[in-house]
Amino acid sequence: MSKKIFKSYFLPEKLNLLNLDYKSLCNFFLELGEPSFRAEQIMKWIYHYYCNDFMKMYNLNKKLRNKLNEIAIISSPKFIKKKNHLMEQ
Repeated sequence: MSKKIFKSYFLPEKLNLLNLDYKSLCNFFLELGEPSFRAEQIMKWIYHYYCNDFMKMYNLNKKLRNKLNEIAIISSPKFIKKKNHLMEQ
């Protein structure tokens, strides 16, 4: 029996979907009881429409959008400090 790694009770914080590749995203949706094509829908919203708000993803049903808001985020890495090595000489 395989351990389900995506269920919210195994995660200390929300899962960042940008950390998942296509196959992992398909598995994530399968574990939520959703069809794997949801991965393609989400990827299109992220990479084609630059959308990081599940509630704006109108081709996902409301129940799924609410579930995704509870357990996942779409967040790019943040810059901690910008350093210009040419100016420091």
